[in-house]
Amino acid sequence: MQRPSIAASLFLGLFGLPFAGMGLAFAFMSTRFGTNMPGLFGVVFGMFFAIIGFGLIAAAIFGYRKLSQRADLQAANPDKPWIWREDWAAGRANGSDPRANITAWVFTAFWDFISIFISAAVLPKLLAQGDMRALLVLIFPLAGVFITGFAVRGTLRIVRYGRTSFWFDTVPFPPGGRVKGVIHLKLPTATPHGIDLRLACKRRIVTGTGKSQSVNELVLWQNETNVPAESVMHGLSDAEIPIDFAIPADAFEANDDNPNDKLIWQLTAKADVPGVDFTDNYELPVFRTQATAVAVGWGSGFGLSTELAVSAKERQAEQPAPSPKETHVVYSEDENGTGFYFPPLRNPAQALGIVVFATIWSAVVYFLWVREGVPWIFRIVFSLFEILVGYMLLSAIFGSALIRVREGVLEVRSAILGFGTLRRLAFNEIASISPLSQGRTNSKGDVLYGINIRRSDGRDINIATSSLTETEAKWIDATLERAMGRKQDTRVRYQSIYGAPPQRNFATGISTPGGVPSKLNTAHRKFGVIGFAVWLFFVGMIFFNVFSRASSSSSRPRRTAPAAAKPIPKTPMTDADASRISTLPIQQQAEELLERSINHDERALEMFESNIEAWTSQVRLTDHMKQLDGRATYSTDLRVRQAEADLYLAMEGWHRSQEAVNLLIQRADSDKAYRPSAYYFLGMEGGRGVDSERVFAILRERALSDPDPVVRQWAVEGLRFFKTDEALEVLYESFRTDASYNVRDRAGCNVSDCGIFTRVQRMRYVPKLIELSADSSLNSQMRNWVYMTLNGITDASVPSNANAWRKWYEEHGGGKEREFESLPWYQVKGDE
Repeated sequence: MQRPSIAASLFLGLFGLPFAGMGLAFAFMSTRFGTNMPGLFGVVFGMFFAIIGFGLIAAAIFGYRKLSQRADLQAANPDKPWIWREDWAAGRANGSDPRANITAWVFTAFWDFISIFISAAVLPKLLAQGDMRALLVLIFPLAGVFITGFAVRGTLRIVRYGRTSFWFDTVPFPPGGRVKGVIHLKLPTATPHGIDLRLACKRRIVTGTGKSQSVNELVLWQNETNVPAESVMHGLSDAEIPIDFAIPADAFEANDDNPNDKLIWQLTAKADVPGVDFTDNYELPVFRTQATAVAVGWGSGFGLSTELAVSAKERQAEQPAPSPKETHVVYSEDENGTGFYFPPLRNPAQALGIVVFATIWSAVVYFLWVREGVPWIFRIVFSLFEILVGYMLLSAIFGSALIRVREGVLEVRSAILGFGTLRRLAFNEIASISPLSQGRTNSKGDVLYGINIRRSDGRDINIATSSLTETEAKWIDATLERAMGRKQDTRVRYQSIYGAPPQRNFATGISTPGGVPSKLNTAHRKFGVIGFAVWLFFVGMIFFNVFSRASSSSSRPRRTAPAAAKPIPKTPMTDADASRISTLPIQQQAEELLERSINHDERALEMFESNIEAWTSQVRLTDHMKQLDGRATYSTDLRVRQAEADLYLAMEGWHRSQEAVNLLIQRADSDKAYRPSAYYFLGMEGGRGVDSERVFAILRERALSDPDPVVRQWAVEGLRFFKTDEALEVLYESFRTDASYNVRDRAGCNVSDCGIFTRVQRMRYVPKLIELSADSSLNSQMRNWVYMTLNGITDASVPSNANAWRKWYEEHGGGKEREFESLPWYQVKGDE
């Protein structure tokens, strides 16, 4: 742990000395003016800067002391961050510090004094001359009224409720556990509407420095509840509010290692009571302990999905998403298909905010162009961003969108003023449809969503971003998936320009937007005037639309309960069963035989494999088949995994033939978007013995050398079907050296327990993996993946330590190899 810098504290203290000294000197000299306005102004002005100076000196002294104490705690308890804070270590989280209100009063007093002084000195002259600039001067005392109101309200809240604290039942709160405890506070009045509670995991990112510094707060997950008034326990001196929230098992941990990129868990309590409402925030210690430690990667927490491939457990069916009680989205289900129309101006409050911003920005651009002496660089840069502002404004007011399932395709269109291109995507071009979260919230703190359509080539189409409630987004997603014949999967896809959230043992990073261009062709002087006139027209249009647009409730989807699938008996298939199955439609044959094969019915597996080639292009990925596909992918029988690969080829219309291999290679060379899919299917073909040497050479080259990480990832996925030691060696090499962590993740999974390799084959890589875990150049995420792979291969419970694994291998490695050799070749680790 790094110790606080004495030099930095000394610099901060020395930096505060001039403020303190000059402030006191200015205040002292101002006393010579007596008690008149200039003298009083000088004293207050000087004392304000003196307070700032002494505050910096105090911060340097006491801040260094507190940071030293924290560093000592960190050094003594590096794996227990919940005792680094005094309140957490005592089993509680303190609410807002009352001392913060002192700072508010200091600033309020200074602002009010300056604004009153300026108004008293300037306002009478301007009013006497009839100068309209007097209205601008009035803004300062008016702002002072609001600032004073906030300070008064904060003081009243402190007096009324005291300093509140949340006392924990356990420390820390582990993911997969519960946040339980009580909030202690003074509550002198009844709470007729109860206490509103919100538990949220937030990522707080600070970008820029100085005046350009900005704080972005992204909500990764949240849950809400209300404690009824009768559940609040009132004692002699205070009241107690019971708290009970469940934390997802794959939740992120709190992390403040980087002050510019923090991940915090915050409990917010609010109560609507007569007078000053109660509200307070509590930062919580959510950390994994040894008893709860699991591997969590970016994209897997809280059901957030960013990966192309998902596990069988993630494919479990969900309850149908309910329709929202109120929505501006127009739903239709008729002869034209099942569709959703997102009309213009569906969010008037958001549009009004953008219009206000656009009007102010355009006015700034206008004055930059008409005012003499303004540097050209400012005119150019502001005018350049005027284009972006114009696009934002047009999108907010006149932007509409359409998503419709029709005649075997998904139609998508985003339009402005009705102009937009209609895209038609075949179902096999769509990898997933999911609610989209970018961490934004509305004024109430509710997370906003959109709809994400991820294509098979990895490209995204985002619709209605940050304009839907969670209920609306999941309802739209579930309805579209049902209309397409897919499983209703409403997990949220999360997108952020800042990369992965900060986590211990995981790589972190922040990507910042690029700068604006410094050179651009000169624009015409009247550009600002024209732009300002256009925005004035838009302002009139927006108010007209907001107040004249009648609210209308949209249609509700007609819900039809899906027919329950007939359960398949787990008893061995008989001759009568075989005869009956052969008379069923092909889709039903494939589904029943595959389900029986998953249940380890060898006769069903033989019948499935003998017919699958003839079913090419005739089997579809129905909801039931999608569930069976996920179960077969991770079966404990390699023959069932192979059957799943054969089924996938058949559903995609590819025969197991030399002609299919030639066409896939040609398609990969000519169609860049289809290359990942082509290499995936080539792996299935080569794994079945169709031109294996040629296909393996192609996939090996793509997996190790292709510049596109998506292509490398799906070449790695194709290699898992080869069943050969050579293919396993390529996967190990990709796992060890690839620049993309998505590729490493999939390669490590295929070495561990995915794909069609025997346990004996995988066991041969245990010594290599043990030596790899001892490599000092590995980062924490990669080292964790190595230990996960070792656990997956051996089923051994060994501490995550290279020496411990070496000792285990010396004592148990030979026995484990003999155990695997005694198993049937096809028996592997899996789900069922």
